[in-house]
Amino acid sequence: MKIYTKTGKTNFWFEEDNYKIISANENYEIGSVFWYDQHDAIMHNVKFNDGFPDSAWSHLKKDPSSKILLFYGDEYFNLFEVKIYAETIKQRELPPEQVYIVCLDDNWVPWTYKQFSKFGVTGINIQSLNFLMKRAIPQDIIPTTKKFSMFSRNYVDWRLQFFCELVNNNLLDYFEYTFNNIMPYGKIVTYTQSQIKEHAEQMGYTINKKLKNWIEGIPYTLENNNVLEKMSQQVYDKISSSDINVVIESHFDPLWNDKHKLGYSWRELSPAFPTEKTYKAIGCNRPFIIVSTPEFLKEFRRLGYKTFHPYIDETYDTIEDQNKRMKAIINEIDRISKLPTDEYSTLIRECEKIAQYNMQVFKQAHRNFKLQPNFIWMDKILKDNWRTPNIAEIRHTLGRI
Repeated sequence: MKIYTKTGKTNFWFEEDNYKIISANENYEIGSVFWYDQHDAIMHNVKFNDGFPDSAWSHLKKDPSSKILLFYGDEYFNLFEVKIYAETIKQRELPPEQVYIVCLDDNWVPWTYKQFSKFGVTGINIQSLNFLMKRAIPQDIIPTTKKFSMFSRNYVDWRLQFFCELVNNNLLDYFEYTFNNIMPYGKIVTYTQSQIKEHAEQMGYTINKKLKNWIEGIPYTLENNNVLEKMSQQVYDKISSSDINVVIESHFDPLWNDKHKLGYSWRELSPAFPTEKTYKAIGCNRPFIIVSTPEFLKEFRRLGYKTFHPYIDETYDTIEDQNKRMKAIINEIDRISKLPTDEYSTLIRECEKIAQYNMQVFKQAHRNFKLQPNFIWMDKILKDNWRTPNIAEIRHTLGRI
């Protein structure tokens, strides 16, 4: 079974030998898979409409056993992209039953069915296979040495804002953290300290001595850790050795990717997008505070996990306004950091009970990682370790991607 792709993009969990760069004059195999994912659009500027030549669409209509696989088991899509996929499927007169979508988790499945049906496409196949959860590896419990840990690899404006707030509130001393000055996807972009100062000023911050000194120390990285290795063991160790992991998630503004300003509400644009960042905290048996989109925790609880209210005030999760939500998170970190020793110990003890429950849900999710009957064909192109990973091998390999 061949996987035809315009860009040659491969995924850690799929057998690389199956991939083949598509060409217009291809003699496609019976039962072929035509692959498209977010990286085609973002990193290679290949739109779905142009992802496959006319000959591929003709083959799909002639061979009912061939399929289009929209792979989002480790990525995000939104309503605008669903609209494009649905319109293209209708325009190409492709039977919906030949469309297969792998999405992130069980919150995405009903949302995806609903949105495709809005655009007149029903009968597609959708499977949740949470490859981002799968990437996070359960860790041994170790003694803690810091109150908080927090890791930020990609340089984006809201993350700078969050760190500036922590600096101005004298909170970073409680943290083991990283803050980098790169955007690592595609061609790596590096931001200078002068540019970062300018960005902070544009946000309304006065570059006082405290903030100036912090910016001039950027990038903050872990010792002996390549910044591109976001799954390194060192990150796990630092999360495990802190009482609470402040998770800097991928998205903070839920409308960040509504580039066409179509007027969707944030609730209908997409579900929450929990990445390996959240699952690393769970895999380390740690309580967490999530810096992400509104109602992230509400949706995350639907997956079977518990969060930490009332021990950690999670009302920040209900706040739509970006600045107010960020301020509420800062205020809660500040409150926790200043608790008397006995109250702090009680908070951590109660939160750790919840973290232990979450670890059991997490381990069960790893064990129950399976294909639905209509997706069994994927078994032929998936690597064996997508079911039961060799921990040492995955730790080594995932550090490089």
